[in-house]
Amino acid sequence: NYVQGYFQYDSKKSGGVTRSHIRISDKPINSSYYVDNPSLVVVSKDSYMYKYDVLDNLKKNGVLLLNTSLTEEQLAKSLPNKIKYLLAHKNIKFYCIDAYKLVNSLGLKNKINTCMEICIFDIIKILNTKKASSIMKENNIKRFKSKGDKIIEINNKVVDSSLKELKQIKVDKNWINLVYFEKDNLSFNETINLLKGDTLPTSAFLNKNNGIFPSGSTKKEKREIAEMIPCWNKENCIQCNQCAFVCPHAVIRPYLIDKDDDKVTSITSIMPKDYNYAIGVSYKDCTGCGLCANICPGKNGNKALEMKSYDKDKFKEDDFLYLEENKIDYKFPIKNVKSLGFESPKFEFSGACAGCGETAYIKNLTQMFSDNLVIANATGCSSIYGASAPSTPYSIPWASSLFEDNSEYGLGICEGMNLKREKIRTFMENYSDPLFKEWLENMDNYDVCKKVFNNIDYSKYPELELLKDNIIPKSTWIIGGDGFAYDIGYGGLDHVLSTNENVNILILDTEVYSNTGGQSSKSSNIGSIASFTSKGKNNYKKDLARMAMCYPHVYVACTNIGYNKEQYLKVLKEANEHKGPSIVIAYAPCISHGIKSGMEHSLDDSYLASKCGYFLTFRYNPDNNSFNLDSKDVDFNEYDTFLSNENRYANLKTVNKEEANDLLNKQKDWAKK
Repeated sequence: NYVQGYFQYDSKKSGGVTRSHIRISDKPINSSYYVDNPSLVVVSKDSYMYKYDVLDNLKKNGVLLLNTSLTEEQLAKSLPNKIKYLLAHKNIKFYCIDAYKLVNSLGLKNKINTCMEICIFDIIKILNTKKASSIMKENNIKRFKSKGDKIIEINNKVVDSSLKELKQIKVDKNWINLVYFEKDNLSFNETINLLKGDTLPTSAFLNKNNGIFPSGSTKKEKREIAEMIPCWNKENCIQCNQCAFVCPHAVIRPYLIDKDDDKVTSITSIMPKDYNYAIGVSYKDCTGCGLCANICPGKNGNKALEMKSYDKDKFKEDDFLYLEENKIDYKFPIKNVKSLGFESPKFEFSGACAGCGETAYIKNLTQMFSDNLVIANATGCSSIYGASAPSTPYSIPWASSLFEDNSEYGLGICEGMNLKREKIRTFMENYSDPLFKEWLENMDNYDVCKKVFNNIDYSKYPELELLKDNIIPKSTWIIGGDGFAYDIGYGGLDHVLSTNENVNILILDTEVYSNTGGQSSKSSNIGSIASFTSKGKNNYKKDLARMAMCYPHVYVACTNIGYNKEQYLKVLKEANEHKGPSIVIAYAPCISHGIKSGMEHSLDDSYLASKCGYFLTFRYNPDNNSFNLDSKDVDFNEYDTFLSNENRYANLKTVNKEEANDLLNKQKDWAKK
């Protein structure tokens, strides 16, 4: 047989919609276009049935295979009329399987490919099912050799168990009489988000030819991709707000509300007093990663957050929306993990992976500086989940550049704002307005400048109208991954550090090219397995922090929120207050690390990374010439435990028995120096 595949990729990293167009024939295939009238449609998430036109082009007498946790009765009740009409009208055979339940029960943690694959073979019958099963098991050995024997064994169990769970759903013939209505006049964003972007005429892009899109638009997507969602048990809550701090997608948030407000579940606030405290969850935006539940300390061994199956009929967004509208903004005297949780995030509901180790750093950065923040973003994971057209999770000024010039790009943005502020200074010095005097004496004070901004009579001073956005000082942050900072964009980064400009660089260090499939970077450590270093990297990680400290005027810090959340906030405060370049290297666990316990436990893994001495956290502040080693209680006896927890190191002895011990021992020796 001949096989051909065309693929349409969504750039969302969690819940992204990949459309795979597969042709199978006993003759050579020369069709250079997508499949537009398939015989089989496979839908891997049931939420797609309620959002996209998945059956419009399916052939008459075709087949639909759906992965869903819903029962036959629930499907009959909840499926849209259009879907039910097409099932009946086209005489479609309808099969279902709860693939997530099956693979999770066997220990495969949401990896449903093998399950769906054997179901497809059984349905289309191009091979005898027993033969297909045998071939798949042989392929599992080749496919998962680097993952270890346990993963091979589990995948083989999935092959053997899946067909027992495959069910055919009865299609009611009366559905052919159902009436449905389709929405007309879709907006630009709606059209693209409904996978109909190809239908947009060129004229639809004319008002976007400068590449500028409205900000904060991800809040309108409501993708409903989670299988499990966190539920709040108020009796066990100590109001620490750690759940909100670590949430990669800003889905779970604490709120202060009026103490007499009884419209939502709440408890008496511990601090500040005279309010009530509540936790809100945007279920439709959750990815179900479980980080919040795992970090929750709870009371007396009972957690305040519990992951439960997402029942869309039971869990509504009403409480979250009500809390957003009726929350009380309280001015805390200091910013810490608890107080920061009450600040509205300016980065929310991104398309990053479930459990992403990068996005909590960005989210908390936006809560720390709010409207005082401008971001220049390098190409990479952070730019993809930061702006997957037409949606963006940012509600602050954000712009993306290339790998190789993002540092210079951010420097240029900073210098441009400085130039405009100098024009404002020159203008105000020529007038005796008391507001101008206050601004001139407090140019870098955010609160004073915002007060001045809000009280200037711009009709009296029209020259300031075009410059007014620069009256309030901005904190400029250059953001990117280690591929940008350690490799391709290092020359520009070094140039920025060599200047005296007041810019900040945040490096989301996953120690691998995360966005392009997990290739080794100069940040990858010796002994790590990645693309291009499949036998283990044979040289050392670039010590970028030490190199940056060769400039005595640069603020340098290494941080790890899995190890110490408050230290990260201290780093942000010090970096922002330093009048000169700063560089912050943030340890970010990634799915490419192959954390054996899963990304829901990535913070535990991150903690161990600093505890064992693999990733030290510290701050060098040239303002007072101080060096603070924050990860002081290092226990190198835990080093091997850390390495064994991640497949990027644990599998080295499988793929490179001869050199594995030597490479990892070199890494440990280097860590101790």
